[in-house]
Amino acid sequence: MFSALAKAYYSKKINKKPKDIIVVSIMPCTAKKFESQRPEMNVNGIKDVDYVLTTRELAKIIKQAGIDFNSLEDGEMDSPLGISSGAADIFANTVGIMEAAVRTVYERVTGRELPLEKLHINPIIGLSGVKKAELKIENTLPQYSFLEGVVLKVGVAHGLKNARKIIELVKKVKSFIS
Repeated sequence: MFSALAKAYYSKKINKKPKDIIVVSIMPCTAKKFESQRPEMNVNGIKDVDYVLTTRELAKIIKQAGIDFNSLEDGEMDSPLGISSGAADIFANTVGIMEAAVRTVYERVTGRELPLEKLHINPIIGLSGVKKAELKIENTLPQYSFLEGVVLKVGVAHGLKNARKIIELVKKVKSFIS
């Protein structure tokens, strides 16, 4: 998402043409390499992301370049688009995408940020098995009043074997409800 913003919004802010901005995305997932090539990942023929490096590839480049972070001087972080949300900070972490999605749903439906005590959805954190969590939606915005009291249920699978388990569970629930 930042890549599209960099080419659309930020290009205007710095008085550059979107085609003159090169976006390199550094992601832990190799699937981003394929995703960046998809036809819908561009606007008017200009790709959102020009290059994708995995975090391992970046680490290798840093090592080959002999960069020693401990010997670098401290500097100020730039914020070209301002300060990010908490969801953006966790996006690339384990289950960060799910947590960001849950936070977004909660904030859209209630008009409030997810309370601090529920900031990290602990039941879905971890690198094994199938994780489940629930979040009750209360005090919704008027246009979402039909969701009042709904329990948002999410699941996270670590690995394809566990993804199959979630698919089978969803099939059972769907046939039970139908």
